[in-house]
Amino acid sequence: KSKTMQAEMSLRDRMSRDAWGSNSDGKSFDGLGLIVDSTGTVGGLSAATFTWWAATERAGGSFAAQGLNDMRIVFNTISFGNNTPDAIFMPQAVYEFYEAALQPQERYTNTKAANSGFMNLTFKSIPLFFDRDATAGTIHFLNSRSINYCVHRDANMATGKFVEPEDQDAMSAKILLQGNLTTGERRKHGKITGVTA
Repeated sequence: KSKTMQAEMSLRDRMSRDAWGSNSDGKSFDGLGLIVDSTGTVGGLSAATFTWWAATERAGGSFAAQGLNDMRIVFNTISFGNNTPDAIFMPQAVYEFYEAALQPQERYTNTKAANSGFMNLTFKSIPLFFDRDATAGTIHFLNSRSINYCVHRDANMATGKFVEPEDQDAMSAKILLQGNLTTGERRKHGKITGVTA
């Protein structure tokens, strides 16, 4: 049981790292670093040739000075009517910059105990999440209707036969996963890069 749990945790960590990467090595997922970008080729379409295909990318800076304005601009740019981003991801440090920006607006309603901080953060009613593997200094705006996790039906964490090597007192099995992150509308995603305090 412990070995199975260890394998599951290792796979989960690997998938998280791949999801944020910009890999195109054929062994890793094509991560958000590749999909949510204003350059490069995704799905056989080059952002240089098909400019309408490119994701929105905005250079950031000091969050205290311009962060909320940058977020408004990216959100509005990649919104098409009511088809808007529905999740915003960032690393822990940027998440804390956002929380600090909201702190002056915090009001204490419990008269017996003042509890500082927020449990759930949103921007225009969209939930914000931080992920330890998210790209440093970057805020990603994602539209779940335009991003998919595709997996081969016969290779969705399929465990092979356990075999015992002739020179070890152990058994091992392969866990097979074949899949990728895909998008049908790259332009509906966006990011802010270079965010600092």
